[in-house]
Amino acid sequence: MGGVLVGGAAATGSAWLTAAAATLAFVTGVVAVLVRRPARPWAWWLFLVSVAMVVLARVAEAAAIEALFAAAGSPLGDVRALITYAALSAGLLLVAGRSAKPVLAETLDAVIVALGAFLLIWLFLLGGELVLTASTPVIAFVRPIAAAVVTGLLARLLFVVDRRTPSVWLLVAATVTFLAGAVVTIGHQVGYPHLTRLDDTGLWAASYTVLVVAALLHPSSASSVSTHQRGESELTVPRGVVFAALTLLGPFIWVAAVVPSPFQPESMWDLGLPIIIAALISLLLVWRLAMITQVAGDRADRLDAARKELAYRATHDPLTGLANRAELITQLETLVGRPGPNGGRHALLLLDIDGFKRINDSYGHPVGDELLVEVGRRLLADSPPGSTPVRLGGDEFAVLLTSVNESMAAQHAERIREVLNRPFTTSAGELAISVSVGVSLTPRIEKSSSEVLRDADAALYTAKAGGKNRVQIYDGHAP
Repeated sequence: MGGVLVGGAAATGSAWLTAAAATLAFVTGVVAVLVRRPARPWAWWLFLVSVAMVVLARVAEAAAIEALFAAAGSPLGDVRALITYAALSAGLLLVAGRSAKPVLAETLDAVIVALGAFLLIWLFLLGGELVLTASTPVIAFVRPIAAAVVTGLLARLLFVVDRRTPSVWLLVAATVTFLAGAVVTIGHQVGYPHLTRLDDTGLWAASYTVLVVAALLHPSSASSVSTHQRGESELTVPRGVVFAALTLLGPFIWVAAVVPSPFQPESMWDLGLPIIIAALISLLLVWRLAMITQVAGDRADRLDAARKELAYRATHDPLTGLANRAELITQLETLVGRPGPNGGRHALLLLDIDGFKRINDSYGHPVGDELLVEVGRRLLADSPPGSTPVRLGGDEFAVLLTSVNESMAAQHAERIREVLNRPFTTSAGELAISVSVGVSLTPRIEKSSSEVLRDADAALYTAKAGGKNRVQIYDGHAP
């Protein structure tokens, strides 16, 4: 119905039709907020306050009592306009809500866009001349600034909203319509005759009221607007386009100064304000770029740390922190067939805890895990530099020694056996264990890592079969 009334006003030029459309929209909006209870109701009440101000202006104009609320320069008219801008700005700020993590980037983006909007209005609509004097209405000075603020808040809404529902798009359309009407009004006040004709019946203001209430009536207004969960480093395509355009405002000022346009500076002093604003925009853009760079660097560091963490988990046992079977195979493949310094060989010590199943059955798996962790710590503490302690799985461990001979490998295996024979302190009290150790030395001829591991396993089997708690060096024969 509101759209029909606005269309009729456009066709007939009747101010009463625009007044009727705005009034109908306001009443419908109040009922909708009371009955439907949309998300973030305070934002919608503020929008309706701005709609109410439009109703006052339309009714005052239609009834020829402009001196009360509509005439530019009248005290009540200025108050009405200021309330309209303030209510719309607050509504746009509240309807988007707050991000899960409030970020400075949102405010900076809105300020940058607002500065750019004000500069364009000042250059091409006001011709670079707006001086506040005793005879100048306050709203004539404030209106361009207020319009720029609304533009910045509209940009913030578009930047932070994650999923733009129909109600959001209708609000965007309503705000764009309001800004178009503001441009027409500003142009009318500074004497643009072609804009005066567009302001005769208040079509822009009436259309704004209808679109606001249409957004309120849409079912999607019942759900809260979801905002981005991104950080300050996010540079979306719309942001990039807007920022790229704003970086050109500086050169654009000089173009406007030398080509026919409303802005015709007579001296360098006339360029002061646009140059200051363009410089401020550039500084804010540099600030945003620094934020993006810093957070992007932090994100890269987190990704690198995550990559290292994944690589660590892929090569280490989660319980003891020792290297796992995959890492042992990788190192064996590197060492087998390659003698160490001074022609030394490499040795693989395979360890198995004797009777570990009995400990698990008697004290439970948590105590068994405590024991495995302590075994890993002792292996790590007593292994010589360059060696690799490994947990193969269950109660089976290994130590890879580099650049040793058979005697050195046997001595270290015996030392490990003695170290692990010492009692362990656990939550179940002191526990004593024994270990069997099988030793396999890499041959001087090429041999696969799996064969070296098999030889050590064979030696371990022999040690267990020989009475356990002993060291056995592989003698070249399978058990």
